[in-house]
Amino acid sequence: MTVELLHIRDAMFGIRPGNRHDRLNKITNLCKELYGDEDGSAILNSYLHDLNEWIRESSSKVLYHDLNHIFAMTLNADKIAMHYKCSKQERRNLFLACMFHDVLHSFGVLPDSLNVARATAFFGKSIIKQHFCTKQDVTTICDIIFCTVFPFRVTVNNVLEKIARISDLTMCFESDVENFAQGLEVELKHQGKHINVTKEDMISFSMSSEYSDEIKKLLEEKVIGDH
Repeated sequence: MTVELLHIRDAMFGIRPGNRHDRLNKITNLCKELYGDEDGSAILNSYLHDLNEWIRESSSKVLYHDLNHIFAMTLNADKIAMHYKCSKQERRNLFLACMFHDVLHSFGVLPDSLNVARATAFFGKSIIKQHFCTKQDVTTICDIIFCTVFPFRVTVNNVLEKIARISDLTMCFESDVENFAQGLEVELKHQGKHINVTKEDMISFSMSSEYSDEIKKLLEEKVIGDH
């Protein structure tokens, strides 16, 4: 990892009070598992380099839709994909969809449909898309990203899209859930909504979703959750 990317890692996880759980190593290992050491390193380095400015702007605050959320969702999505016995190519497409689904997020300033449109456009211009995805991969990845528009309104057509939806609801089961709750409060304030958000609120929301039965099973089987 380059010096520049080490600085990004420190900005994300290591230098401010109450630093978050460091998920970057797990993401690095997963990327290399899916793409091999050389391509995996190239993908992650390109991703972090292209998001450098957005990462630095967001890292000085506690927010919800930052890299902590993106990485947590991606890791949980892959655990669920393996549990559902998805193929390696399916896991690759899911990995990239989750990694790109909330990039350049406005943190509550814009409607989520526009956030997702920005994320999809960013993926479309990326070196990763140009060098590591077939035309069919791109369609699959963009469809998965589109399914994450919140409130959920797009019809889910396959298991990968369902996994993305489920994993997007799992922040309440992370060890740093209090940080996610605080970040969600901040983003709601950007919308003019002054709402106190708690861990219990987030769990209640996830467990009242249409995916509550699947989430319960995944928790019981310890596929997801802070074990």
